[in-house]
Amino acid sequence: MKLAMARVDDRLIHGQVVVACREATGARRLILANDEAASDAMQQRLYRAAVPPPAELEIHGLDGAARRLRELDEAGDEVPTLLVVESPQDMLHLVEEDAPISSVTLGGLHHHPGSRERWPGFYLDDEQEEAVRQLSERGVEVIAQTIPGAPSTDAAGWWASQ
Repeated sequence: MKLAMARVDDRLIHGQVVVACREATGARRLILANDEAASDAMQQRLYRAAVPPPAELEIHGLDGAARRLRELDEAGDEVPTLLVVESPQDMLHLVEEDAPISSVTLGGLHHHPGSRERWPGFYLDDEQEEAVRQLSERGVEVIAQTIPGAPSTDAAGWWASQ
């Protein structure tokens, strides 16, 4: 499978993802992995309306997304794919379920109660920080980058310096 980008973004599908990330990666398939969206028909309609053709949008719960990513990988699928999840914990869940993810981009992690700014414009609470640390310890490359082409920070390097 050609996973063009695995992005953590607490806003899920929005303009930066649909335009900047999709265009920079050449993604023709977007996979939204989110349990709530997968079970809510209204959210699905809204997300589908935000993704213009020719890109395709698949919406799966976390377990279904892990299964779908494994299937695509086993089939040797070459369609450039952009994976979007809401939190580092969701990405860690996919990795724990053997989804073929070797690199993760923390794209949009905004301030919320209990969070601290870890990199300029990137806020993590203790649970998110632990999930990022576990991803790094599992050998997953983790960078913080708002959009492709913007400056990036190597999260693994940050953890090693603490």
